[in-house]
Amino acid sequence: MSLADFKAKREKRQLSEAKAYVREYKLRFGVIPPESKLTEYFFLFKKNDDVKTFHEMLTLMGNYENSVKELEVHKPVFNNYEEFIDYYLKD
Repeated sequence: MSLADFKAKREKRQLSEAKAYVREYKLRFGVIPPESKLTEYFFLFKKNDDVKTFHEMLTLMGNYENSVKELEVHKPVFNNYEEFIDYYLKD
């Protein structure tokens, strides 16, 4: 599988996985998780100028510059975390 194919596959699954994470977190702890707990899914709701909370994830694999470049062209599915949670709650 090529890197482009893998990326497309992951993008298709990311939203459903994020929703499942929020659902399980809420079942376990009784509350919606804070934004900082969705470290693997911040691309869904963060713009390139608003990722300070997720700096650790951007540096995790030693490819910070590549991650930042990707964020520069990436359009998140949601405008912010609250919009993502609203989407989750409507479902």
